Amino acid sequence: MTVGEESALRGARDRLRTQQTTVDTLARRLWMPNEQIALVTGASRGIGRATALRLARTHDVLAVARSATELDALAAEIGAGGGRCRTIVLDVADPHAVREALDGVRVDVLVNNAGVGALKPFLELTPEEWH
Repeated sequence: MTVGEESALRGARDRLRTQQTTVDTLARRLWMPNEQIALVTGASRGIGRATALRLARTHDVLAVARSATELDALAAEIGAGGGRCRTIVLDVADPHAVREALDGVRVDVLVNNAGVGALKPFLELTPEEWH
C-alpha cells in the first residue's frame, strides 16, 4: 500500500468514526426523549458558556444570557455536536422578567452563573445592593 493510499484509508476511517459518533448521539437523543434539562444563566461566554457546552453532552440545555448573538452561536455549536439547546435572551437582574420568561419551565439542573451586582466601590454598597 502506498503512502497516499494509507492516508486515504486513515481519512476514511476517521470520517466513519465521526459519522458513527453522530449516529450514536442522534439515536440516543431519539430513544431518550426525556433527557434532563440544564438551565445555565450567563451562558453566552466564559464559565457559563463552557458549562453549557459540557452539560450538552448529557443534557438538553436552556441557555440564558443578555446577548442574542452569543447565545445563537452557542446553540449552533451545541447543535453541531448533536446536542439540543434552547436560548432565552434575558437579564437575570430583572426579577419580573425572570418570572415571566421562566414561569412553568421544568429543569433538572440549575447553574446560576450570571454575574449580577452593583458596580461601585465595596464600602459604598447599601444593604439592598448587597443582597
